[in-house]
Amino acid sequence: MQLALVYAFEELNMFRASILVPEYDFAAGEACQAAGFQVEVRQREILYRDGRYWDLLHFGLLCEDWLAGREVHREQ
Repeated sequence: MQLALVYAFEELNMFRASILVPEYDFAAGEACQAAGFQVEVRQREILYRDGRYWDLLHFGLLCEDWLAGREVHREQ
């Protein structure tokens, strides 16, 4: 994911990145949060799987927040 973010923010000069993750995909949600993404929108019970309804999480990350997070990691 970090390689994709480097490409998005440094090569393509994107202002923000976003990812849609179904609530049942716990690993993807944790990976997004570890990369610095924040939940911006939660669409409640929009997906049906395995006999129940699940939320759809919209994660977002601004370039400035990503850069700030990289600086913190470099100082450690």
